[in-house]
Amino acid sequence: MSECLSGTTVLGHNGRIVIPAKVRKQLGLKPGMVLDVKANHKHMVVEKPANAWEELRAAFEPVKWQPGQPLASKELIAERRAEAARENI
Repeated sequence: MSECLSGTTVLGHNGRIVIPAKVRKQLGLKPGMVLDVKANHKHMVVEKPANAWEELRAAFEPVKWQPGQPLASKELIAERRAEAARENI
């Protein structure tokens, strides 16, 4: 994200948190949207599920298979079969 917005909110009745309007607007959050919540002892992250998928896709984009490239899985299977054949001699 190019700009990091922050704000302050108060924990309300039944543990409800209101996300500041400027943050909701930047993220395109609408009433009824499902959000993922992750927390440890010190931090809490709230994110749209689509963002996690986009990050995962971006992380694997550099290793995307292209037609004509050998599949790593086929190479690994061939290596294992060759090792097994050598062991059975």
